[in-house]
Amino acid sequence: MFWAVGEHVLSLQFVLLTASACLVRNRDPLPPHRMHECSTWQMSASSQRPGHEPWTHAPYCVGTGNGGRSMCVFTNTEFNSGRGIAIIGQPAIVETLVNEGLLQTAARETGSSSNSTKYIETERPGSGIGLYVKSSQSYKAGEIIMREYPTLIVASGTSDSIQPRVLEILRWKALLQLPAGTRQSIRALAQSHEMHRDEIADILDTNAFTHEKGGAVHDIIFPEAARMNHNCIPNAVTRTNHTTLAMEVVALRDILPGEEIAHSYLDPSVELTFDERAKRLGSGWAFQCQCALCSSGRVKLEKSDKRRKMISRTKASLETAKGDPGKILEHAETLLRLYAEEGMILPKADHYALAAHACMYLGEKKKAIQYSRMAKQLWDVIFGEGSRESESMVEFESKLG
Repeated sequence: MFWAVGEHVLSLQFVLLTASACLVRNRDPLPPHRMHECSTWQMSASSQRPGHEPWTHAPYCVGTGNGGRSMCVFTNTEFNSGRGIAIIGQPAIVETLVNEGLLQTAARETGSSSNSTKYIETERPGSGIGLYVKSSQSYKAGEIIMREYPTLIVASGTSDSIQPRVLEILRWKALLQLPAGTRQSIRALAQSHEMHRDEIADILDTNAFTHEKGGAVHDIIFPEAARMNHNCIPNAVTRTNHTTLAMEVVALRDILPGEEIAHSYLDPSVELTFDERAKRLGSGWAFQCQCALCSSGRVKLEKSDKRRKMISRTKASLETAKGDPGKILEHAETLLRLYAEEGMILPKADHYALAAHACMYLGEKKKAIQYSRMAKQLWDVIFGEGSRESESMVEFESKLG
């Protein structure tokens, strides 16, 4: 295996020996200036040469000498009004992201990466740092709370294709080539895995959003969106542009002045009980949830768990009702009632649409239109206006005549 620095190739053994000496001297977290000292051999004169557009630094790669795939760090410090972006991944995957408009879109944007005039970032006892609506502001359901572009992307297959020690160096290389303000915003994010030896790996595991694209799953850091805390009954949802990878945080319902903006770290469409949620949050993020539902007391939690188990049973019955529109409508409406009682918003959309189709087969045109419009309204929030899901309801209603 060889390490490519500009036009130079170093043996992996030399890289690991040099990196190990550095990392042993400076226990985590590694201060940026010390990492620069230990990594002076990484920056050759060739890293300043032109001809590596659209990157502001020469791509920095490690790969095998037998025709295997390279793994590289790509950096553009001018991206998104100077906030910068760094990507770790195979050149072919990164090239695809760029060709589809990853860099060009944000380059045309002006101003902040998000509309931060209506919320503040603050720390409160018991929940740490979070995002809260200003006392004089509020959000309507469907309103965009923020739009943010990626700062650090670890492309699909990276961790599986490279030795952990070398991946650690690549992560730090990517971070340290970002502008100082962006570096600081990433390193200020929470860490929750004490078993991690590496600070950046912990930050990624704790804060990265995942996005699937073409069968590949990428880990992406959005420093501002990552400040949102978890809530088992979220009032916000995130959606990622499939082309630009820009993330929007959208209000699922009206959010009142002073209220915390929160999304779910778990799949909010799955009806997990209190114990199931506590186990997953504890193992994944090492905290005990204190949201309104989880801290509501034994009686309310028992009622909530009972509803959620009923949701699971009704969904199972729905699976066996295929071909019977009457039964499908009955189960769909039961689920919509249970979701409303439980405060679960996201899973409603699918069952509004299902109810609409069942009503169509039953000849209940007026009711079918009502359900289709409710499905579209919610899908406009979840996926955005003009999304495939929303347009399917427009097409559905047009066919009803």
